[in-house]
Amino acid sequence: MRNSLMPLVLVVVVVAVALLALRADDKPGLNGPDVYPGIFRLPKKDKFHVPSAALAITNEVVADGPLPTTHGESWRVVLVMAKDRHPLTRSLMVALGESLTAHGCVTILAPLEAPSFPMGVNRILTLTTEEAVIPTVLGGEASATLRVTTALARMPDGHPGAALLPHPEGPVAATLTIRHRCAAATGVAAWSNWWAGEGRTLASAIIAACAPGGLPPLVDAQTRTWLPTLMPLSDWGSALSMPPTTDQLRWEFAVQEPLVRGWIGVIPGVTVTSRSGVEEATIDQLLKRMATGKWEEAGASGLRLFTRTHERQTEWFSIASRSTGSGWSVVWWQERQGMPDLMADWGRAAATGDRTAARLLHAHRDCPALPQELRDAAKATVDGTGK
Repeated sequence: MRNSLMPLVLVVVVVAVALLALRADDKPGLNGPDVYPGIFRLPKKDKFHVPSAALAITNEVVADGPLPTTHGESWRVVLVMAKDRHPLTRSLMVALGESLTAHGCVTILAPLEAPSFPMGVNRILTLTTEEAVIPTVLGGEASATLRVTTALARMPDGHPGAALLPHPEGPVAATLTIRHRCAAATGVAAWSNWWAGEGRTLASAIIAACAPGGLPPLVDAQTRTWLPTLMPLSDWGSALSMPPTTDQLRWEFAVQEPLVRGWIGVIPGVTVTSRSGVEEATIDQLLKRMATGKWEEAGASGLRLFTRTHERQTEWFSIASRSTGSGWSVVWWQERQGMPDLMADWGRAAATGDRTAARLLHAHRDCPALPQELRDAAKATVDGTGK
């Protein structure tokens, strides 16, 4: 009985395809570094460090207005979010991860369409490569225009939960436009070195623009723990849970502060074709999902509000039209139980000289839940330290 030739033919085909693929990849690293979502970790061994090529680079950075504050808490946990898959964007993400992590920040990378990371963040850097000329020959000239938004992680202005957040102490967001030029260079060892030089130079320019006086100190050099001068991380006694979602809803980031925590997201479109082939409103998908989760509508005042009690904790959900573009802005949040009593505890501790309590009280000086008798004390100091 004659054996079939098909397995042999398949082996030959696979080998041929593999050889063609190897021959086609004669410029390894041309398309930039890989980026993985989640908390960025620095390599533990020096051999994994990629040296930067010596490149002649100029970066012109222009902000569209005043920049957000640079106090330490605003840099403790930084989300670096990409709005495209361009190799220059990915190189910049990795370089920002290196610089911020080495400084002591917890840096979360979010490539395009990556799942949201379930951790409250303090600042968001959003990266976009608007246009770029990338050389096909190693060491060639390059130019690009990038847009970077630096923003404090907050709920939208005017949102019911926003009043419970710490005072922003200044602007909450600004957009940087970077005009980038890289001259031709000789002696570049590999594309990985070229991309490392590009990304790190851009990252340095962006950090210098966001924090003109330098990034604030965050960690103790010996223990690598956060400095006691920072306000303590908010401990709610339970993990931040994931809110309801749909195919079209994207949760972009989470916040967790002393009095409020939650998720902020968007539904970018107005209609979508369902799995059955019928066009329906994107908001209808969310409303159906919420109905199965026992959410009850709680009124509307510029936005639709829903609420429910889950695991003995009141949860809130809001839906509002986006201020820019079509679609919807959505927020899921929880408010701290016993807020007046907690803030009264801050007041008593601050009166005895507790600096942390004084800073917490001062940071929430405009909060509507602040007892009236504490308002004057909360506003009396400039920075919560009595100075």
